[in-house]
Amino acid sequence: MFTFIDVHEDIIDDGTFALDSPLLWGHFPATRHSGGFNSAFVDGHVAHHRLRYTGPRWRGKTPGPGADQEDFSWITDRMTLH
Repeated sequence: MFTFIDVHEDIIDDGTFALDSPLLWGHFPATRHSGGFNSAFVDGHVAHHRLRYTGPRWRGKTPGPGADQEDFSWITDRMTLH
């Protein structure tokens, strides 16, 4: 579970990171760190994740097939405790 994640500069609006639904991008991660973003987790570890898809995203967008869906899944798999 995230405690911090770099939010893309085009969607910074309220200091949070959230999806619009389990199937739609809400906020989306930054690409300004070598095509990826940094995140910190509840257990204290940090990670840099390089995005596979760096094309346009917008709030309410359904992840496209392939790389965009892989990025979405990487994030959603880490947003909740399993």
